[in-house]
Amino acid sequence: MRDQEILNYVKGNATVEEQRQLEQWIQASEENANYFNRLKAFYIATTFDTSINQNEVEQKLSSYLKKVSTNKLKVQTKSRRLYWYVAAAASVAVLIVLGTTNRKSQRDNLPKQVITKSPIQIGTDKATLTLEDGSIIPLGQGSQYSAENVISNGKQLIYNATQMANPDKIAYNTLTIPRGGQFYVKLNDGTRVWLNSESKLKYPTTFTKGEPRKVELLYGEAYFEVSPSTLHKGASFQVFSSDQKIEVLGTEFNVKAYREESDTYTTLVGGKVVINTKEQEQILIPNQRATVQNGKVVHVENVDVEDIISWKDGIFAFKNLSLKEIMKVLSRWYDVEVSFTNSSLKQVEFNGKLKKNLSIEEIMNTIKRTNHIDYKIVDKTIIFM
Repeated sequence: MRDQEILNYVKGNATVEEQRQLEQWIQASEENANYFNRLKAFYIATTFDTSINQNEVEQKLSSYLKKVSTNKLKVQTKSRRLYWYVAAAASVAVLIVLGTTNRKSQRDNLPKQVITKSPIQIGTDKATLTLEDGSIIPLGQGSQYSAENVISNGKQLIYNATQMANPDKIAYNTLTIPRGGQFYVKLNDGTRVWLNSESKLKYPTTFTKGEPRKVELLYGEAYFEVSPSTLHKGASFQVFSSDQKIEVLGTEFNVKAYREESDTYTTLVGGKVVINTKEQEQILIPNQRATVQNGKVVHVENVDVEDIISWKDGIFAFKNLSLKEIMKVLSRWYDVEVSFTNSSLKQVEFNGKLKKNLSIEEIMNTIKRTNHIDYKIVDKTIIFM
């Protein structure tokens, strides 16, 4: 057994050479990997308990070591969830220590598939603007665009707030965000919208004074910070998406309505919204999320809104999400395909936060290092084994 080496690794006290030797030992057999996971999970779960001191932690650890040394427990899918839960803290501790070591030595110890250059790129600010006449304008870093009432610096699209529409001559633009992209748009009424990867928003270039301000999220995910109705002669703001209409007077909320998903999620951050479907009306209060399925509000729950909207601030926040759901999010941002040759891995759950500016190799290495889930990257496809 390598109890002390494992503890040094988890605590962040292992040298680069000790890490290399331990990783070789872990990869030598499934039994070694299972033992490592059990010990790591128990230690971190114990240290998370702030009601006990360090001496009690060591006593619990000593007792646990005796138990696992005499009883070779089998790792089951259910217990994997604990490993994912504690993975975030473990990886932080290890990364802090690794950050003080020689960078070249650290890179030399990464798995081969991580240091191999891949064609997978980190997502960036990019979009396609489709004008009323059908003209297509590519937007992205390094590009500039301006027209009569709109300007873009390649990262955002800003509409002139002084012009108001003639009700008989309303023109619509469509902003399409591809996989591997994100974009920000400020509408004519001052409403701010952040659009996530693989999303599409249709909206008028100018709103009619005193009339409801209507936009359509054709698909994808968007965060709205709506200009108050008091600034627009009481005109409400309406968002149409899938089987629902959201009506607001001035508030902040998130709508998630991807094409491949049957459910539409609306999360209220502040203010009040009314969700209208063909069969019902549902009022949301802050920190609530409504799920609409087949034209019905099937569920309303209290949620941590900061986790749900963190994507617009450059953070992936995963809470009780399966690896399958996590990879849906990552596949949109990095524009990759995902395949599971070991289908049982789809249901492994994870709790943690990762920055969106990390490379896919860094994120996959964190998943591999904390859970020893094997994978490989072939072209732009991630394969779990």
